[in-house]
Amino acid sequence: MRVGHVYKEEVLIAALLHDIAEDTEISYEEISSLYGDTVCSYIKELTDKKELSLKERKKAQIIQAFHQTPDVAIIKMSDKLSNLKVLLKTPPSTWSREKIDQYFVWAQTVIDNLPESNQDLKQAVKKVITEYWSS
Repeated sequence: MRVGHVYKEEVLIAALLHDIAEDTEISYEEISSLYGDTVCSYIKELTDKKELSLKERKKAQIIQAFHQTPDVAIIKMSDKLSNLKVLLKTPPSTWSREKIDQYFVWAQTVIDNLPESNQDLKQAVKKVITEYWSS
């Protein structure tokens, strides 16, 4: 919200709930009933297909990035920014430098493939990526 100056209610709600369909048993009908059709459509667009392997999901995110709606691109960039900041400052102890490198490369590819939607967020992501590679 602060970095990208995003105040659109549906975007903020969907950003908070972006992993709900992957991580819980809640249905899209419930999401739509509770938060509206727009939020539900954003969450559908953000949800990975759980039947795919992690490698296939990562590849799918790269391909899907080209087709994301601008509001979903904002949510995707915000999520990547949050994840990258955590990896930069406090990476999981079980992750090797190689695994972290791979995540940064993959995240950069996803971000580069997203439609132009929020320059402030994109610059913030690029700053964290540059900081990582400089360390």
